[in-house]
Amino acid sequence: MTPPALGGRLAAWGAPRMGRIGVLIGREVRRFMSEWPELIGGPGVNAAIYLAILAVAAAAPVGGPGGPALADFAAPGLIAASAAFNAFLGPGFSIMEAKMSGAIQDDLAAPVSPLELALGHVAAGMAAGIVTGLFIFGVAALFADLALDAARLPAACLALALSCGAMAGLGAATGVWTRKWYGFAAVGGLGMMPLVMLSGVFFPLYALPPLAATAAAWGPIHPPVDLLRAAMIGTPATGPGLAPTALWAVLGLALACAAFTRTRPLRD
Repeated sequence: MTPPALGGRLAAWGAPRMGRIGVLIGREVRRFMSEWPELIGGPGVNAAIYLAILAVAAAAPVGGPGGPALADFAAPGLIAASAAFNAFLGPGFSIMEAKMSGAIQDDLAAPVSPLELALGHVAAGMAAGIVTGLFIFGVAALFADLALDAARLPAACLALALSCGAMAGLGAATGVWTRKWYGFAAVGGLGMMPLVMLSGVFFPLYALPPLAATAAAWGPIHPPVDLLRAAMIGTPATGPGLAPTALWAVLGLALACAAFTRTRPLRD
């Protein structure tokens, strides 16, 4: 088959699928933005409170003399953690609401594959997380001394996007697999909150035992924390880079796809 003919077949195969995924992404992003005071404003207020307290009550530099102030140190971590947490909540809340109202049947009855459903929800969750991260950055700039390093910023932004994708996949899978709101809340409270808090948001990982520090460094949230710090306050990046977030993003998408695949019999 000649390259033009192959390209035409691929376009004919992919165009309708991309269209369906685009519709799903648009619907989910509109749903998220319709509740922006709670979903974006809430984390912004929380970040402002954290940073105000740290700026006033914890003036000692992190790591001894010459280190960054604690508010400056925590700001990139709060950006990454807030973005990741909202990326988890966005798809999860949407799916839980659809399940409780019965609207999930519309998605299951539509000619949309589990992979397309997973991609749509994960991409929308990524967008929700990134928008939240940008808002938190604006809030953090009021309290912390942040100076962007253009050379380091692209890797940090990519790590943040991959982290949001990973958390969105986990949120979508949790939304499908949990049967009640309290089950989803339990996963968020007992699973996601410790994951966020132990990812070096407020402290350097070397403060943890070596095994815990290694586990946190290879988690889905610490890499963007580490790289955003390097890009915003100039501390050296000490983690494994983009590899953990890339692996977690693939895992999150796979789990979301598996979750939607398990619901496929509901179409019948």
